[in-house]
Amino acid sequence: MTKHIWSVLCKKTIIDTDTNNISLIDVFEQLQAKVNLPQNKNIKLSIPLEYEVVNFWYKENSDKKEEVDVEITLIDPNNKSLKSFINTITIPDNKKRVRTRLKITGLPITISGIYRFIIKTKEKNTKNYKQVAELPIEIKIEYIINQNIAKKISN
Repeated sequence: MTKHIWSVLCKKTIIDTDTNNISLIDVFEQLQAKVNLPQNKNIKLSIPLEYEVVNFWYKENSDKKEEVDVEITLIDPNNKSLKSFINTITIPDNKKRVRTRLKITGLPITISGIYRFIIKTKEKNTKNYKQVAELPIEIKIEYIINQNIAKKISN
């Protein structure tokens, strides 16, 4: 059985080719976004940001290959799903562990608050996904009111 060990949200990763060790660069816990619009509770924007969700997986039995389906979903503060990714990871028969890196461009936002990346897995012989991790990130939206835009919208 494949076990989830840890997950991290970061700007980028670097893998040392000699040691296969990974460096996590700019780990996120909070982001600030400046929005050049009048304040509106129903906005849906995307922060132009490249980032990675990094996971570490482990299997107890190294004698056989294991595959697991992984679903990563971004949930906004109102519990609305904004983005979802599904992938299958494989741990070969001669390995006990593997890291996965999901590289993403663009972070959709709706309101200020705590967003969550929910990580779920499903073994190949099962039907349902099971949550194995949750990565919270606080997004603070700063509204910059542009008077020209405000006048156009109010007219």
